[in-house]
Amino acid sequence: MCEINRLPTISKPLQHKEREQLEFFRSVYEGLEHPIFVVDVLGDDSFRYVGWSPACERATGISSAHILGKAPSSQVKEWYVKCLKGGKSISYEDCLRFGDEPKWWFTTLNPLRDCRGRIYRLVGTTVDITARKEAEMQLQEKEQFLRCIYDGCNNSIFVVDVLDSGEFRLAGVNATSARLCGFTDEVIGKNVVDLFGSGTGAIICKNYLDCIAKGTVITYEEYITVNNENIWGLTTLNPIRDNTGKIYRLVGTVTEITELKKTQSQLQAKATELEAALTQIASTQTKLIQTEKMLSLGQLVAGIAHEINNPTSFIFGNLDFAQEYTKNLFDLIKLYQKSYLKPVKIIQDKINAIELDFIMADLPMILNSMQVGAERIIKIVSSLRTFAHMDEAEYKKVDIHIGLDSTLDLLEHRLKQQSKRAKIEVIKNYSKLPIIECYAGQLNQVFMNILLNAIDALDEAQIAHPKIVIKTSMTTENLISISIADNGLGICQEIQKKLFNLFFTTKPVGKGTGMGLPLSYKIITEKHNGTLECISKPGAGATFIIKIPQNVET
Repeated sequence: MCEINRLPTISKPLQHKEREQLEFFRSVYEGLEHPIFVVDVLGDDSFRYVGWSPACERATGISSAHILGKAPSSQVKEWYVKCLKGGKSISYEDCLRFGDEPKWWFTTLNPLRDCRGRIYRLVGTTVDITARKEAEMQLQEKEQFLRCIYDGCNNSIFVVDVLDSGEFRLAGVNATSARLCGFTDEVIGKNVVDLFGSGTGAIICKNYLDCIAKGTVITYEEYITVNNENIWGLTTLNPIRDNTGKIYRLVGTVTEITELKKTQSQLQAKATELEAALTQIASTQTKLIQTEKMLSLGQLVAGIAHEINNPTSFIFGNLDFAQEYTKNLFDLIKLYQKSYLKPVKIIQDKINAIELDFIMADLPMILNSMQVGAERIIKIVSSLRTFAHMDEAEYKKVDIHIGLDSTLDLLEHRLKQQSKRAKIEVIKNYSKLPIIECYAGQLNQVFMNILLNAIDALDEAQIAHPKIVIKTSMTTENLISISIADNGLGICQEIQKKLFNLFFTTKPVGKGTGMGLPLSYKIITEKHNGTLECISKPGAGATFIIKIPQNVET
């Protein structure tokens, strides 16, 4: 049998077409970039090389003269035997050493048969895949490294496939995640909603959709229920894109924070308890301050009322006598003037010096003014006693309107015209109300606080016609309703939320403690089982509405 590397001896002339075909195959054999070799089959396990293309020589560094006629090595011989016994083409990868460095080859063997169907020759083509195999081995090493991290990590790791249908299917979980969730290999490929249920599954899917919408890493807290226990985790989702930029997979890492959440919950409970305790302490302290203030105020009012009342009563009681005596003296002077038309010079000079006619006209008016002033002082003293309800029981039956009027009397100086504001008009829309049982002194303190706030608001507004409207009525629930409204600048919603908070004030430092409205709220809600609310919006004034039952349970 001839060697492939030499043209066969021609015993008779070949036809032109056959020669062209032979030359074509020779050019392919010698010009092909990939190595080609030919092996003759001498027996079931006996072979020898009869063809070794130039590409083989270049790839292996072995000349055809060196290898032709020689048997293959045992390493490659087993593949030749396999192809011979199988009777069909086979492909395989093998590592062979030609020179110093081993190389990987991908080889395809094709059996050739004679006219009797016997395989007499094997033709092999091979490709150097060393670079690919090295890359594959590096990739495999990386995969093994990542697998060690994946399965050995204390954090849960999961992989979710993003389907075109909008569903999410679990593609993988590491050992920690499987233990945490109680998963087995059967969960792989399952729909997320099917795994966690419609409720939890919908929440999980929403987080996945958020990650896809943002197209970047997101971190969030979530929990799942395993064996009736909530397991909390801090989850980080990483979107993975294909070569078109489409997100086709999500990789999540979860740090379990169940114990941290329990600790936070306990701390929150403790903080709530401390906040309640501090609120209670502040409330108690405020009540003590208010009680002390009211007691001090009551003692002060009682003392002032007593000290003012005595001299005022003395003055008021003697004004009638003074007016009577003055009248008598003026009558006497007039009689003298009629009887002595021309008084002596010394008397006439005295009359001119003291302006007797002016005195006789002005003195009665002075006495009248003194009487009006004394009456005003007596009224203020009465209002003070009514406002503070001194020398009376704390809980008693009162007329709400008397309390409102006494408060307005005490604030009369604030209602008058000021340098930057006109006089405040007070409109009283009083309905017929029953006598109620309440803590009268404290209720009057509420009226005082609300009216003072209304006056302060009108001072700030500086409008042309400031007014305060006080309206009383009975509600359908048989409650006493007192509303106090002003036409000032109003109060925004943000401030309204804080009006009844202790020590909250919009006034500058030194202008208020922020205790008036919170104390008023406590007096109405806690002492009188009622309600106190503020209705306002910027530019439309403010209305404070008090509602209390007719009989307050003590």
